[in-house]
Amino acid sequence: MVIILKKIENQFDKLSNITDKISHVNNEYESDIDTAINEMKIAVNELKNWELSDMSIEQKQFYLSHMSFHREIIADIIAEARSLLIDKYRKHVKTLVKYHRELCEWLNQIEK
Repeated sequence: MVIILKKIENQFDKLSNITDKISHVNNEYESDIDTAINEMKIAVNELKNWELSDMSIEQKQFYLSHMSFHREIIADIIAEARSLLIDKYRKHVKTLVKYHRELCEWLNQIEK
């Protein structure tokens, strides 16, 4: 069980690092947001493919807690981006909004 929890923690640490890159959508510095968004989508798709039915209740709760936190971080990035309105990142914000909506729908299904 500890191994699974550590694996979940490691995957979400990687996702957190990617999300930090995406948060650059909220500053004027040049960054490769496209690559970061693609990395995030790949990482989350891998996490979505984990077999939750094989996890204990504790492991599922740990997993869902991390996914919920990721969802909220993305929502915060979007909210800040909307308030800043940095024109060169407008398309990225739209991509993040779509990603967030799909993530919320998937997570709602999983949490039921």
